[in-house]
Amino acid sequence: RALGQFKHHNIVRVLRFLEANGTAYMVMEYESGQSLARHLTMSGSRLSQPALLRVFVPILNGLQAVHVAGLLHRDIKPDNIYLRADESPMLIDFGSVRPTTQDGDNTQPVTLTPSYAAVEQYPGQGQEGSWTDIYSIGASMYRCITGVQPIGSIKRYDAIRTYKPDPLTPLLETRPDGYPDFVLNCVDWAMQIYPKDRPQSARELQDGLMGKRKTNTVAQPKPAPPPPVQNADGFGEERPTTVDRWKIIRWTMVGLTATAALAIYLAYPTGNKQAHIAMEDDNAAAKTTTATTLPGIASGAFTAVRRLTGSFGAVEAVVFVPHTNTLLSATRDGELIVWEIDSGNAIASLDRHRHTVRSLVAVGHKSLIAAGDDGGNIFIWDPTRKRVTDRLSGHNGAVMALAPSPNHKWLASGGRDGRVIIWDLGAQGHSRVLASNLGRIDALSVSPDGRKIAAGTIRGDVYVISTETGRTLWKLKELGGLVKSTAFSPNGRWLAAGGLGDGIMVWSASDGAMIRKLVPQRPSAVNALQFSHDGRWLFSGDTRGMVSVWDVSKGTLTNSGYRHQGLVSDLALTPDGKTLVSASSDKTLILWALN
Repeated sequence: RALGQFKHHNIVRVLRFLEANGTAYMVMEYESGQSLARHLTMSGSRLSQPALLRVFVPILNGLQAVHVAGLLHRDIKPDNIYLRADESPMLIDFGSVRPTTQDGDNTQPVTLTPSYAAVEQYPGQGQEGSWTDIYSIGASMYRCITGVQPIGSIKRYDAIRTYKPDPLTPLLETRPDGYPDFVLNCVDWAMQIYPKDRPQSARELQDGLMGKRKTNTVAQPKPAPPPPVQNADGFGEERPTTVDRWKIIRWTMVGLTATAALAIYLAYPTGNKQAHIAMEDDNAAAKTTTATTLPGIASGAFTAVRRLTGSFGAVEAVVFVPHTNTLLSATRDGELIVWEIDSGNAIASLDRHRHTVRSLVAVGHKSLIAAGDDGGNIFIWDPTRKRVTDRLSGHNGAVMALAPSPNHKWLASGGRDGRVIIWDLGAQGHSRVLASNLGRIDALSVSPDGRKIAAGTIRGDVYVISTETGRTLWKLKELGGLVKSTAFSPNGRWLAAGGLGDGIMVWSASDGAMIRKLVPQRPSAVNALQFSHDGRWLFSGDTRGMVSVWDVSKGTLTNSGYRHQGLVSDLALTPDGKTLVSASSDKTLILWALN
């Protein structure tokens, strides 16, 4: 009945509404023409830029009118965009329409088209709104530009929430011929997984398509070869490519690596696993096991020095061992490897944990390392003596994050059980629960004065808690997705957090006021954050394998580079602040010299 009131050139005219036979019928005005889907099939699989705008700019006029009337279409796709004989477009098939005033999440079974439906249209996945139809418009434009149906939003969402790259490559990266950047950017914008990241109205998207949107989005050049798509186990799976020589190079690398590893193993009959350092050029071809410098990523705050290889599983965590020239890494299968920094050799393998180690941090004034694992335990290791000095148990489930106090007197842990526990390192076994019922905690950091703890949760919240009283000082919610990393700047000015949201949030560490949002040029989840010792630079590692450097005071991206072939899982800084290390699911570590 509401549709019957419309007399809009870009909306099908509903002449009559009636109920009979236990259902409802709409009688619509007849128009000669064909659907956009049939037009694509009959005249070519794609639309040129002028043709694309001739269809979707008017359609957005009609959609804006629908939304102003308080309705959602909920099934926009090429089949439901009709081209009259004069090629003017209109929206048809309002069989799934519903009022925008309907409260609550969509929890009822629905009929939808997976390639064009937004994630919030699935039961229990969020609130629908004008942004829901905007996603479908973006997906329809994607089909018209690429000639293929887009990957469904629910598959993309499942990948992102499990820390894998979005399987849908943005158009600004693939750059189809014949389309300006502002049009491609609008399609990418409309197809963001999280509703808050999309245009909030049809008019906003229409302005973008007409070149009226002000945006700082900068297209990234396509890497060669591109980084991998992560499979369910987190290991790299090569994207399809027509250049077979990369397969040859990869298998050559495997052969050289295996030969070198066997030679080193035979040369050291101590029983400890030995590994080697594969020095690589820009084509990622192993050249020698002798220590040479990796080429830098242009000028900026850091330069890649060397790549450490030899881990037998995806690397989950890494830390520099205080008062030594070594670092310790932990793999997904519980393996702990001690590496010599100068030579790049793996000099020891500690007893394997029975569970995956999620976090490694230096504790105390000695060369001790705390390792939290999925078994709910925290083991205190002395890597120099290759033995465990203590075991802390108190979490009901996996220990996801650890953070030491600045004075080395206590250690904080966050777990899957939603609790933050403070462990007194001077009194064996003594602990206190600082906070509980926060939801799964994946990130933890301590302020430089030791008076605050920032806990990032699966719900997308960052709780800033007083270490003295256990009171929540602030609950910061701006990130919008699971929080994977938090970090206080050493100068005490800033608190940063990253995760499944669309950027890195920076707040004032003194009052919790939001300072700015650091937006990456390529959408990706941020798994790791690390401030430089002077607090000027913020390093981030993401699910695309990229390590980036941000000037926090200016809010600008200084430089970044593809160096890992899997997601970056952790970052660590040497005590002198001169070297950064990144860990990855590609089973490697990279050392970076800070300039």
